[in-house]
Amino acid sequence: MIHNHKIFIGLVSTFLFFTSSSIAQQTLYGEQPNSQETLRAIQSTYLDGEISLEQKVLYQLYAGLDVKALPSTYKTHQTAPIKCGLPAIREYQGNKDQLSQATIDKVQAILRRSTQAQETYRSPSGKFEIHYDVSGANAVPAGDTNPSNGIPDYVDWAAAAADSSWRHQIQRLGYTDPVDGSNPYPIYIENINSYGYTDYGYNRGLSTDTYIVIHKNYDDFPENDDPEGNQKGALKVTIAHELKHAIQYANSEWYGWPENPESPHGTDWSEMDATMMEEVVYDNVNDYYNYIGEGGSSLFVSNNHSIPVAYDGVTWFIYFWERYGEEFWPGVWSRIQQQFQQQRNRTNPDYLTMKGAITQTLQEEYEDSFEIAFAESHLWHYASGINYSRDGYGFNESANYPSPTINSRLTARDIFENDSVLAMGAKYITVDKESDLQGYLKMLAEYQDQDIQIGLIGFYDDGSVDTIIRKGDIHSGFKLTTPWNWEAITHAGIVVTNSGKSELLGYNLAFSPFASDGTEVAQNYPNPFNPTTTIEFGLLQQSHVQLSVYNVAGQKVSTLKDEILPAGVYEVPFDGRNLASGVYFYRLVTDQRVIVKKMTLIK
Repeated sequence: MIHNHKIFIGLVSTFLFFTSSSIAQQTLYGEQPNSQETLRAIQSTYLDGEISLEQKVLYQLYAGLDVKALPSTYKTHQTAPIKCGLPAIREYQGNKDQLSQATIDKVQAILRRSTQAQETYRSPSGKFEIHYDVSGANAVPAGDTNPSNGIPDYVDWAAAAADSSWRHQIQRLGYTDPVDGSNPYPIYIENINSYGYTDYGYNRGLSTDTYIVIHKNYDDFPENDDPEGNQKGALKVTIAHELKHAIQYANSEWYGWPENPESPHGTDWSEMDATMMEEVVYDNVNDYYNYIGEGGSSLFVSNNHSIPVAYDGVTWFIYFWERYGEEFWPGVWSRIQQQFQQQRNRTNPDYLTMKGAITQTLQEEYEDSFEIAFAESHLWHYASGINYSRDGYGFNESANYPSPTINSRLTARDIFENDSVLAMGAKYITVDKESDLQGYLKMLAEYQDQDIQIGLIGFYDDGSVDTIIRKGDIHSGFKLTTPWNWEAITHAGIVVTNSGKSELLGYNLAFSPFASDGTEVAQNYPNPFNPTTTIEFGLLQQSHVQLSVYNVAGQKVSTLKDEILPAGVYEVPFDGRNLASGVYFYRLVTDQRVIVKKMTLIK
């Protein structure tokens, strides 16, 4: 049984906590080849002023398209092929007006270095034309198990993958078709140092808007799960990936980038989208596993990394796909296309950001909010891997994903801790069970920013889970007694998310269980208060209860309770409108214990 309660209430960026200790990152995966390390090194030396913009543009292209030309300083970082060469090409396009003609000529030589291929083959659908060589530097593998057609198997695979990807993405999902009905779409097979790339057609003197290049054999590429082998698996997902880039261009011409970094066609957004399509079209290949494990910036490894985050963040896109259905992303891209057309027609000068398109789709099609979905997406990431995944909740492949990095590990003993979370990032907390705990897990919160959300997940002994999500309202607070009895759960997980633009939002987190002797008193909320506040306490057994308020001189100013009460949780309002500003104390006396806490009235 899966418990799936959602509570949408105001929340703040202060919260009560226990002890915290960071734990070592745990994943199912060993160290993965990091295809982005070279590009990061080039970017770093550029920002440090060690290389010019012209060198940066060239070196990024060399890394994916012509690694022999890359300076030896960067070759030491080249531990794996570049995932996609398109970001480097678009960086060139975005900076072209700042480059010398000599640099432009070098780039064009790279992009056009393969002259007319020796052979061509039309795919069975007739929609794609595969350009390939059987000898020389770009030669495809010679194997041919179907000699009757005289086409190498590798070329047959590429043609079949192109047709399959087109059927899935265009016919089934309804994305914009990049294939001109009168001309086949060109795919080139070449000797490059990346899985593949999509480029503007005019860079190669073609009449088509875009074209695709894929690797000539995928030998020595990272492993994948394709039952037909790594080589065929890499080829399949590359064509699915690059065709999605072609679709993005057909949809809205990669508009808004680099002028607007939040554009849907920003490098990270478009790469997350294209990498997700690998999983959608070829579910059993799982090449993207190479980017979500140790050594990257995935939400499992680095959950406080801001979204978007290119290939490593693909599971964030997969969340929306699996949570809302296969119509979700086509709906998002339909809105992007509509906005682009309005901008082109000068009826709407604004860019629609990817976040804006997602928000609109959630609101208009699913009556949901971005803030709640953002928190839930992190709950899905939290509930993954060998330590936290549970059947029936979260990702379809959650058990195969890495276990998440836990930023803090707590015990339920009312200890406070301050922390902060990046914009479009999250922090993960685990609350461990202690043997003497009784009652229900409870929290109080105060905060000042509506961009904070908190998601909670309780892990029951029977293997089921229950989730609660609360989002923020300005200048509000909340208290919550969960339905999770410590006797029935193994532990609880918390995700604190920041779905806004503020670079860093602070929070103060905490949880409060019933005390082991059966009596517990929460901090009043709000605190400070004016003029009213609420005091909450819990009993695990029947008791005579006295709840009173005193001033700093020890004088009783109010008796709120003086009666026998059964076990349960009680909320008692207190009105201080007739009292002066200052510090007051509330005192709970039960048959088991006496508890005193402080509160502040500010008028």
